[in-house]
Amino acid sequence: MLDAVITMLPRRWSRIRDNRIRLRQLVRLCPSNPHQRTVGRALRRLEALDLIRYSPACGRGATATITVHQRFLEGIEELERDESGSVVVPFSRPRTSLFPKGKVPQPSPHVPTPDDVPGPRPVEVPVDRAELRAVLENLPPVFSELPRNLRWLLGSEVRNKLARGHRPKEIMRILAAPAPCGVQRPFKLAIWRLTQNMVGAGPNLRPLQREWEQAQRADSERTRLADLAEDYRKIESVTTAEQRDQLVAAIQGLFGPSEDPRIAVLTAVRRSCRQYPGMPTTAAVAAWLDNGDQRLNPRVTGGDTAGTAVSVEGLQSITAGPDHLACVSCGSPGVLRPELPLPTVACDECLDRAAEDDGGDQSWAAAS
Repeated sequence: MLDAVITMLPRRWSRIRDNRIRLRQLVRLCPSNPHQRTVGRALRRLEALDLIRYSPACGRGATATITVHQRFLEGIEELERDESGSVVVPFSRPRTSLFPKGKVPQPSPHVPTPDDVPGPRPVEVPVDRAELRAVLENLPPVFSELPRNLRWLLGSEVRNKLARGHRPKEIMRILAAPAPCGVQRPFKLAIWRLTQNMVGAGPNLRPLQREWEQAQRADSERTRLADLAEDYRKIESVTTAEQRDQLVAAIQGLFGPSEDPRIAVLTAVRRSCRQYPGMPTTAAVAAWLDNGDQRLNPRVTGGDTAGTAVSVEGLQSITAGPDHLACVSCGSPGVLRPELPLPTVACDECLDRAAEDDGGDQSWAAAS
């Protein structure tokens, strides 16, 4: 109940007293939804403990009064309120604002710099009303005799084409084309001609869009170069010049020459951190340079035969010879089986046992 009183007065309404409270308001704030008489008895107990001051409602239409106890109000000054309960604003008090009256501070205007990318991609150009009027006044007779409402809709479509960068002469040339005999809906014909023959941006809008795209690409390139420089500075702080030269040479040996040595260094550092997770960058780079790149070479294209040959070579290079290869099933000495879907090391016993269990199907080796 005390939590409901606190919610009703200081927490929700920033008040220390309320002379219009009804018990059902406190009932709605209690999770147990008690009876109003139970709420009244709880308020009397809180008053007996000197936590609040409570005056029950007496008479039809009367309301109760709840006030925070005086011992909790030291140093707190209650604001004056009018008859409706609104706070009386003391306009006669001295002005405490640092700014002169009527001089509200405004944000400083943004001054664009040469490196700033303009706003969104331009999709329209300003429309000259004289050009729009010239097009509408020189319409062919089949379109100039349209009713007022359809002529207005046609003017709206012409304005949209002008806003998309198309030129008035081009619009008039398209509308002035010979019309088929017996046209029953000239307005539909005009809309169809403008829609089918004037697609996309016009010659007045395309240069603006091209400039925006060039500025966007330049901004993306500046951002990429800034990120690259920042990442390279971090790598410089944990590696030596000799290590960086070795990293560049190693990456060039794997992937060929690199246009930017910084990209080669970053690529090598990322590969070393992936191959030695959990190690500091310095230690991972040193281990990568000492042991070489442990990841598989890029996939060789050119048919299944070439891929199989690479796999067989890689498996045979693990040990000194095929006699030292271990079976993937039992671990005993085995032989590389290139006839399987995936070249796999298996001994004769495991291969025969798997063939008997699977009814001659030896696809288990590929799964292994």
